[in-house]
Amino acid sequence: MANKAESAYAKEEILDRYLNRADYGRGAVGLVAAAQTYFQKPATSLTLAEAALLAVRLHPGRPEPRAGWDEVLGTMVERGWLTTADRDGLTYPG
Repeated sequence: MANKAESAYAKEEILDRYLNRADYGRGAVGLVAAAQTYFQKPATSLTLAEAALLAVRLHPGRPEPRAGWDEVLGTMVERGWLTTADRDGLTYPG
């Protein structure tokens, strides 16, 4: 099924569809609702730190929020999407 989706849609479109239909908990379905529920702001105004914390809500094992947040940011550093210096400058938003 994943291969079929990847051949029919761009990766950005797959990610967009997932993020906007995912259950973030506390009755928030979709990224727009999650941004409002957890941070009382539009999704377009989320900081990197806040977006990383919402990503933890999608983790299948639902780790403790702070540990999951550290894990998400660590993965971003490992993959070169975030520098260590930028990561060290972030404050946990919870």
